[in-house]
Formats: sequence, C-alpha cells, structure tokens
Amino acid sequence: MRPLLTVSFPKDAYITIEDSPNAGRFYIITEGEAQVFKSHGFVRYRKNSILGPGDSFATVACLSGHKEIETVKAKTDLTLVVVERSQFAELAQTNTKIAMKIIMQFVSNIRMLNATLSNITLLGSGKREIVSDDPAPQLYRVGEFYQSKSMFNQAYYAYLRCTQNYVDSPFSITAKEEMEKIKSHVTQEKFDYPKEEFKRVYPKNAMLFAESELGNVLFFIVKGKVKVTRIEDNREVTLSIMSTGDICGMLAMLEGLPHTTNAMTLEECETLAVGPMGFETVTKTQPQFLFKISSILAEQIWFLHKQIANRSLYDPLVRLYDMLTVMLEKGGVPAGEPYTFYFGLSELVEMTGYAPQNCDEMTKRLFSENMVRLDEEGKIHVVSSLELVRKNEANWKQPVFFPFDQEGTD
Repeated sequence: MRPLLTVSFPKDAYITIEDSPNAGRFYIITEGEAQVFKSHGFVRYRKNSILGPGDSFATVACLSGHKEIETVKAKTDLTLVVVERSQFAELAQTNTKIAMKIIMQFVSNIRMLNATLSNITLLGSGKREIVSDDPAPQLYRVGEFYQSKSMFNQAYYAYLRCTQNYVDSPFSITAKEEMEKIKSHVTQEKFDYPKEEFKRVYPKNAMLFAESELGNVLFFIVKGKVKVTRIEDNREVTLSIMSTGDICGMLAMLEGLPHTTNAMTLEECETLAVGPMGFETVTKTQPQFLFKISSILAEQIWFLHKQIANRSLYDPLVRLYDMLTVMLEKGGVPAGEPYTFYFGLSELVEMTGYAPQNCDEMTKRLFSENMVRLDEEGKIHVVSSLELVRKNEANWKQPVFFPFDQEGTD
C-alpha cells in the first residue's frame, strides 16, 4: 500500500466546497479544527459543525463518486491525512478498525438524516416534529395503518413482529387479537425465515421489516426493487426506492436498535440476509467487503441529503424537476441523452413527499412542458437529460423555500 500523504492548511483556508467535484480523496484530521458549512441550515448531516483530530470529511463524496455535500474551512491551522479512494480499498483490508469507524459514522449520519427527512416533511405540512416513543405502540400503529388501508399482509406482518419483539407489552396482546381478525384476508404464505437462511426470495408487496421492529439482519438486494417508507400523519411517506446493489436494514442491525423505517418489495425480490455474526465473519475473511459497504452507505447519505434539500422547495413542479435531476445523477446518466427510469409517476411524486392522488395539477404542468413523458409501461421517460438539468439549474437560481425553523441545526 502506498504511504498516506500528510498535508497542512492555514487558518481560514477552504479544503472542500459544497457542490464542487470531489478529487477522489477524503481527509482525516490529525491536528487542529475545521468548520463545516452548508448552504441550507435545515439539512442536518452531522451532530457537530466543528471537526477535530480523528474526524474525517469528504468521505461521502469520495466513496459515492458524487459532488461534495458540505464546505469545510480550517478553523485553526490544520494538518490532515489524505486518503485516495483506491487507498481506502487497501486500507479496509489492512486496517478494518478505520473502515469500521467510517461505516459506523455513516450509519449514525443516515439515522440522523432519516429523522430530519421525516421532520422536514411534517414541518412543511404544518405538523409538529416527530417525538420518539415506546417502540411497541409505534409498531402496533404500523399494523393499524395498513389494516385501515386493507393491506392485510403488511398489517399482519407488523402485528406479528409486535407479538414477537415486545412480548411483555399490552400491545402484544392486542396485536394477537387483530391478527385473528384479519388472518382470513392474508394471502402471503411465509413471514418468518430461519436465521441460517442466507438467500431469501420475497413476493411483491412483502415487508422486509417494519418501523420499530427489532433489526437483526441487513438485506442486500440482489434483484428487484424495495420501497422504504415511514408512516407519518396517518399516511405512508416514501423516503426512497432501492434496487439491485443497494442495502437496507443496516442501521438497525449494526446499532442493535429498532428500525426507523418500513421496507416493502415493489416486485418479487431476491435478497441476501446477513446478521451480526455473518457480517463479522465476512468482514474478517473478505475485508474488501468493507469498501463495498462504505460506498453503498455513502451513496445513501448523498441521496438522503438531496431528498432533504428537495423537500425544502415550495413549488411542487420545481420539486419534481429537482428529483428527476437527482435521480439522473444517481444513475450516472450522461448529459444530453434520453433516459427511461425504472419508476413511474406515482413513485416520483411520493419521493418528493406528496400524495399522488393530490397532484393532478402539478403532473399536468410537468407533461405540458414536453421534457418528460410516460412510456408504454408507465415508466417516466426523459426526452433530454441535458434540457432537464438546465431547467432544474434555472429553478434553483431563484428557489422558493418553506419557512422552516432552523434553530439547532448546523
């Protein structure tokens, strides 16, 4: 492995600039302090905006291959270790502790960003910020929500996990009663898998996990698509749509905490389910696996950051254009080429935080400008990615934001 480079910056020097291309490297502070700035104060990414020895930055941009998501300025004279992307792959094999520290920091950041995304959605609709509660009633309420929508497989799953995870809770008893009421409507044949069953195939609309369920495995999506949601204000809010190569459920598995989201298949899905012991074994025998994990988590952080910025936009049509541009960048689509996404109109609308049934007017506006259309299968087709990107850039020059309270954010 090539030796790591050490560099120094004087006080007030800028090391990274938000939205600028990453040079394929990240930094670890060895001496001094740095200040983190963001263009939108409500986008919470770190617990603290002051970084010190042992902290790293530019990791998300480096490992995801996207632009920088934060500006970092030297608060004092600063000494840094420079890690190239290719060096991190080697570093993960020779020093798993450093790689695991970065992974756990990513996990913490994703949990914070998920909470921020949910809170900003509620604030935008005039609701109060989410307050954490006992997980048993939260999980039971997931079952209630799906039952009220006649989604009996999903309701049965949530109730079942409530009885399994929180045996001593009074909600466990009530959940059993509700399971009896709806079991005649349940069509899914299998809800439980043996721990040793590594390869799992889930039918369409099956739950991988539910909010407040205790997490004991993470899922690699080998084939298919998974919708990640939260139940907020008595509606299902789509946070993201994951597909082949993505991971879901890692936060709960690594932290030993309940899931903060729901994950439901949009089509038949093939997955690899890895528990704590399996994860530890894989990282010891195949340390390059840590580089893959880090890259996937970095991609998730980047996407969550973009979603939060998108939710700040007041005009629904501007949100749609912005989300399409984000998804083009996420997919690495070359500028100027036509492109057909793997999702349709309702999924796009949900990713921007709106309910599809309330968005007829804004979708009419979207199609009237002739940059986007639906193909024969109902998938969104972009006529020219370059024109779409230019349209979105023009929108952001004079954006209209929700008046969020930014107190307490970085």
